Amino acid sequence: MRLINTSTLEFEQFLGTDRPRYAILSHTWEAQEVTYDETINPTHNTRQKAGFKKIERCFCLARENKTSYV
Repeated sequence: MRLINTSTLEFEQFLGTDRPRYAILSHTWEAQEVTYDETINPTHNTRQKAGFKKIERCFCLARENKTSYV
């Protein structure tokens, strides 16, 4: 399972049942969604997309709830 660290914004892989607590980000296919490549290397334009703002907000909420992964 690959999860995104909410502090570093980097993907981390967890194998088997040994995985941390994590939040789930709901996903929809809209014009403003962010691709995997854009998530890994966000540009200024990527950061302006509604989908990226949704991801950032999810990370903030996860951290507020003491959850380090999404």
